[in-house]
Amino acid sequence: PSDGLGFRVVVPSKYPESAAMLQVTDAEVPDEARAVISKLFAEFYEKKKGSCIDFVYEGLKYVDRFLGEVFAPRPPPPPPESEPAPTEHVEAAAAPADPARWSPDEQRRLEEALTEFRSIDNPIDKWRQISQRVGGGRTARQCAERFKVCRAAILANEHRHLQQEDQQEEEDKSGLEESSEDGVSEGADEAG
Repeated sequence: PSDGLGFRVVVPSKYPESAAMLQVTDAEVPDEARAVISKLFAEFYEKKKGSCIDFVYEGLKYVDRFLGEVFAPRPPPPPPESEPAPTEHVEAAAAPADPARWSPDEQRRLEEALTEFRSIDNPIDKWRQISQRVGGGRTARQCAERFKVCRAAILANEHRHLQQEDQQEEEDKSGLEESSEDGVSEGADEAG
């Protein structure tokens, strides 16, 4: 095992007009984590292109903020919850929110608040406003952590989807090559 996480930054000849890419060189890092890290770096470029002088340095700092989340062990998903009875709902609203469980309603309010307060530059103010909008005793930290977890899951899912598309494309190409080879051999047999 290595003492750290190895990266390789690929800077194209048309940099900074073209994006630099970040690749994880440590073979022990799972493919899913590699993809998320690369996507985070690319996401930073898209947000800051044209406005960041030290892009590679700042991009690495940006990725570093999320590494703990990328490598955090994932708890198993909670079992699906049924809609609570009205009396249960009132009691749950009065109790402090369980940081590990988010109701569909809390998730919806979080997503709405993220959209509503996206223009607030100060992260402390932004997450405070978001947590107030989510309500139910959710803290700013819980809202930010939930956002990171959801974002990492979405990025990982996108990576899986892209891998499946690439695999399907390869299988399609392979199938076309085999069928064209079969067609050539059949035609050669008929001509002879």
